[in-house]
Amino acid sequence: MQAGLGELRELAHGIYPAILTEAGLGPALATLADSASIPVELDDAVRGRYPEVAETAAYLMVAEAIQDAAGRGAGYAAVTAAHRDGRLTVTVEDDGQGRTSPMAGLADRAGALGGVLTVEPTWMGVEIPCG
Repeated sequence: MQAGLGELRELAHGIYPAILTEAGLGPALATLADSASIPVELDDAVRGRYPEVAETAAYLMVAEAIQDAAGRGAGYAAVTAAHRDGRLTVTVEDDGQGRTSPMAGLADRAGALGGVLTVEPTWMGVEIPCG
């Protein structure tokens, strides 16, 4: 029973880390970058807190983009984030082979929040309203 609980906690941590809730998007992205299988460069623009749903959507987009980049043979990923005009904008660029997936699940999540996901071969960005 204890082993099953431990595995469930580990899975939940991988999907939604406590640091995202406790400290916000910036620290959560830093933790994600530290544990990534490829080097991840972060800008330090994410300092404040945003609505929980926006932080969660942005975090999941970055996590999936980094994992996708590694799967496409990328040697690095660069993450930028900015908050302007009431919108949280997060991008991930990498040097891997061109992406062929439309990342439909992420696009659906962004759309449900009134946001937009843009997917290009080695670049992905999301804009999420924070109002």
